[in-house]
Amino acid sequence: MKRDENKRKIQLRMMLLAVLLLAASLLVSIFATTKIYAAASLVSDDADVLEDYEISDLSDQAEEATAETGWNVILATTDDAGGRTTMEYADDLYDQTYGINTDGIAIVIDLDNRNYYISTSGSALNTINGDKVERVLDAGYDDVLNGYYADALSAMLKKAVKYKENEKPHLSSGDFVLAGLLAAGVFFAVVGITAGRYRLKWGTYSYDYHKEGKVKVTQKEDKFVNEVVTHHRIQTESSGGGGGTHMSSGGGIHGGGGRSF
Repeated sequence: MKRDENKRKIQLRMMLLAVLLLAASLLVSIFATTKIYAAASLVSDDADVLEDYEISDLSDQAEEATAETGWNVILATTDDAGGRTTMEYADDLYDQTYGINTDGIAIVIDLDNRNYYISTSGSALNTINGDKVERVLDAGYDDVLNGYYADALSAMLKKAVKYKENEKPHLSSGDFVLAGLLAAGVFFAVVGITAGRYRLKWGTYSYDYHKEGKVKVTQKEDKFVNEVVTHHRIQTESSGGGGGTHMSSGGGIHGGGGRSF
């Protein structure tokens, strides 16, 4: 009897251990799948020109860029734009991945049209515009020409992140302390000068507004002179380099620019 009871206990322990091992393997599988999905959403290599380690490195860089800027990021290559221009492909890829008018960028190397492009959306559209688009494209130009596509994507992403970082004020704790001391000094100086100038006795001085106050009514008239209306034309399509905004096929507003190679 006792032997049978011990045997049942051993069987229960074995079953519990098996359940725990199964649960652990499922968690590892889910975690790995999540990491693969996250990497796939950050880096798209439809042209199959990137090595596995390059995709991994670019994914890490995209994650870091998102943490630093708050932007959505997707880096991509393609050898089939589906009859679209590189601009249209980049805009659609971004919108389909992150939704329209969200904050972020898509950097695409298009081997079909022999063009590479950065598409900006949301706050990134205002940060990277005009000459800044050109500088981002410059950062990847030589590597794209030489077929170093991972290096090109990395260089352009770093340049874009740098522009976002330059928007942030860089003040040290010493700067804040100094500003506080200066503000306090100015405040007490103004109070002291004012009190000395009028020789006010705190708590005893009272202004006799019945005796000293005077009212003088004058006529005031407003005359309408003219009205000026300024019209701004919104550019509907960006050309070769950077500048202007346009609408994607999904209705998102994008900026950016591209260059052939």
